[in-house]
Amino acid sequence: MRGGLRCLIALAAAGIVAACQADTGSVARPPSAVSTPATATASATASATASAASAVPTVVAKGPEDLGRVCTGSRVGNAPSYDPTATPRVFIALNTPGDATFTPSYTNAVRPFSVNALQWASTSVVACLSTVPGSAKPPLKCPYRKQDGTSVTITRIAYQVDVIFYAAATAQRLATGGRVDAPVTCPDFMLYQSTVYGFPDERALLAEIEKFIAARH
Repeated sequence: MRGGLRCLIALAAAGIVAACQADTGSVARPPSAVSTPATATASATASATASAASAVPTVVAKGPEDLGRVCTGSRVGNAPSYDPTATPRVFIALNTPGDATFTPSYTNAVRPFSVNALQWASTSVVACLSTVPGSAKPPLKCPYRKQDGTSVTITRIAYQVDVIFYAAATAQRLATGGRVDAPVTCPDFMLYQSTVYGFPDERALLAEIEKFIAARH
């Protein structure tokens, strides 16, 4: 009697169904499916998220000038968390043609979201005003005369900025706003800088910030 038949007879007598060895000694096994528990998947996702967050450069802000670093990819470790259900405090950071550094910028208008130089620590969102490449207009030459009668010319340059919103605490990009002009004119008074760049149109800038806040609620 062959080994396979002997095995079937023995198992039938015992009332057991199983796979038996053939004469060659090999074992036939059903393919097994490997499943990943949901808890393991969630843990892996959380770990990946934590790793991504830890890879973002962190700065501890000691003054308003540090908030501009959010615009270049750093997060502010001591900034309040962004809450989309509440009105954020929005800090404005600006760079000008030829300068990649984002510096503090303020408006004359006071809004619920406004942050002035003394309130910088309450910032949860940074509105980054990034110069549009190639948008600088031909220089406007403004002639002045000093008190001693000496003539001086001040160069004023208009350009455009793109408004982009980031969460200060995480450097997460929240939204992209519109494009705002930064015009220039020759004022009646003289500025002592030899070159002056325009400031983004205040009304248009405030409208972009208000639009961002309205869309997040």
